[in-house]
Amino acid sequence: SEKIELKKDLPVTWSPKKYTVNLAFGVIGPSGDLKEVYDDSGTLTLSANRLIWKGFHAGLFTQYFKLSSQTGNAGAFSSSLSALPLTANVGYSLFFWSDRFRLNAELGGGYYGAKFEIKASDTVVYTRSFYNPTLRVAFSLHWLMFSVVSLGVELNHLQLYDKNQTTGKVTGLVLSAGYVF
Repeated sequence: SEKIELKKDLPVTWSPKKYTVNLAFGVIGPSGDLKEVYDDSGTLTLSANRLIWKGFHAGLFTQYFKLSSQTGNAGAFSSSLSALPLTANVGYSLFFWSDRFRLNAELGGGYYGAKFEIKASDTVVYTRSFYNPTLRVAFSLHWLMFSVVSLGVELNHLQLYDKNQTTGKVTGLVLSAGYVF
């Protein structure tokens, strides 16, 4: 005689998962002194984290954005700042509501590469590339939709330092999709 086995559904939880890779898009805006000069713009982020011990995680984060000067401020002149920060992060994840939700807090530091341009009537008159330190603080909420797919929202703040130790500050809000394994 044949044995019949019933398929058992495994609950969808974060618990056995150690790694998360997120791709996100959203908006980033200048704050502080930069807010007077630059407009908000779109941004694209990529991050990877590994759960290391009881909710503590470590990972890497990168983000691309290009801030352009506000129209009408300088007449025929315009400027732009393109940046690509790369930070190493540590954080804590709080799992709740049947382990399908995860609230993250992260702190990180690293470097950013940037390119500053000034244009006069669509002709580049000045350009400069540089690499400087950056700090990052982020908070995010992720929902484990399927066993390997998560959706989330993240608020992150970057402080971009220059060689004179003055800072440019940008804050971003992004929607993310993640692969969890």
